[in-house]
Formats: sequence, structure tokens, C-alpha cells
Amino acid sequence: MSEIFSNPVYIWLIFGAALIIFEVSTIPGLGLLFAGLGALSTGIILQLGYVEGLLAQSVTFLSFTAAWAAVLWKYLRKLRTGNSKNRLHLSNMVGDTAIVTNNPLKIGETGQVTWSGTIMRAEIDESFTGEEIAVDSQVIIKSVVGNVLKVSAKS
Repeated sequence: MSEIFSNPVYIWLIFGAALIIFEVSTIPGLGLLFAGLGALSTGIILQLGYVEGLLAQSVTFLSFTAAWAAVLWKYLRKLRTGNSKNRLHLSNMVGDTAIVTNNPLKIGETGQVTWSGTIMRAEIDESFTGEEIAVDSQVIIKSVVGNVLKVSAKS
């Protein structure tokens, strides 16, 4: 066991895997994925014998981290924010019926509705003329703004 922790190749590989696992299991978007891939790449390059010494390993790690960020940034951002197909799907919700859940929807407050078996955040659309919409009432989805549905009472 002490052989694993005394070999820098294993240290870089374990460090890289730990960073990637931490990124996936906690708050995504911290950039630890890039650092994890940089550490894994450094371990591989070290195993191949292309670098020696702590300074060279550190420079290699930082270089690979930057390279992975440059290569994957645009793709991961697109994946995280969704592509046009995803936006088209959300716009298809407009006109559908949802049901108010948990608490009545009140003007100026965010509440919850159930749409297609999913509980979603909702606010009353400005076209609504009443004060609130009661629990279990049907509403019409008027628009989608970010991850909030703008709804109005179904007549």
C-alpha cells in the first residue's frame, strides 16, 4: 500500500479520479473536471517518462488542465444549458394544462404546479386578473421563463 502512495504516477491518477468524482457527486460547474483530467493526463505522461521532477509535473498538470478546459468548455456549456431541441421541447409546453400543487399560487410569488407528472416552479402570468389560484386547480401554461412556468387560470 505504501508503494502506491510513494509512486507519483499513482498519486496523480488517484488525485485526478478523486477530483472527477468530487465534481460529479457534489456541485457541478466548479471546474474540477478539468483539473481531474489534467491530473490523469499528468499521471499518464509521467508513466510514459516524458516528465520528471515536481516542477515539471506541476507545469504539466496546469498545462493539461488549461488544455482540457479549452477543448471541453464550449461542449460542456452547451450540454449544461441545453441545445435548441431542448428549448423547442420547453416551448411545446405552452398551451398545456398543469395542476396547482402544495399551496395556492399567489400573484408575485413562486409556487408549484404538476405538469406531465413533474412538479415544476410556477408563477401567475400578468394576464391573470384574480388574486390567487387554489390548490388542485387547472392552469394553462402561458410561457416558460428559465425554469419557471408562467400560468393563468383555466377558464
